[in-house]
Amino acid sequence: MLRCLLAFLGIFLPCCASAQQDTLILFLDSPTSQPANVLSRMKEETSALLRTAGHVIEFRDLKSRKSGESFDQVVVVRWNGACDAGQTPGTIRNKEKLAFAHVSDGRVLPFVEVECRAVTALLADLARLENVWQRNQLMGRAVGRLVAHEVFHVLTQRTTHDHTGVGKPHFQKRDLIAESFTFEEQTRAQMQKPAPASSEESSEEGTGR
Repeated sequence: MLRCLLAFLGIFLPCCASAQQDTLILFLDSPTSQPANVLSRMKEETSALLRTAGHVIEFRDLKSRKSGESFDQVVVVRWNGACDAGQTPGTIRNKEKLAFAHVSDGRVLPFVEVECRAVTALLADLARLENVWQRNQLMGRAVGRLVAHEVFHVLTQRTTHDHTGVGKPHFQKRDLIAESFTFEEQTRAQMQKPAPASSEESSEEGTGR
């Protein structure tokens, strides 16, 4: 099912994955209303966090993909709505997910979704900042950490979480915008290992934070 879903998008994985999997392609499916500096800051934060696990990240626009392209490692990241710190924030709901990776029969699929309404609600205080550049930088940092968290699930094929750091199950506002936030050392080592070979899946769940 995994290969069928990727093939539907015109993205192909090789039959045999290399043991050396350092470059990770992240296809971004974000709305045109998404502020450009939030997007660029998200890329910086995601890249920095995953670089500590030995991965070089290459970002591509899903809408600009070429049919038949082949990659060793690929994750599709969809933004549901625009993560815009200047929007009028709503209210965060109980147990509402900020982001999640799709899971089917225990296998974490390379499809991540960011729930921008929930992220904007959690970071409601950012809307009060008069400095637009500053609030967009903090929003981008927050989304970058959420994306890195979900990619951690994809790379390790774990649906469990760490006790601390980017791999923990629940994030507070301070976790998303603090100056420093990283993965546990053991988790960084796990992310350097190739994920198990894919198998057929039927039922679908999600990781969710």
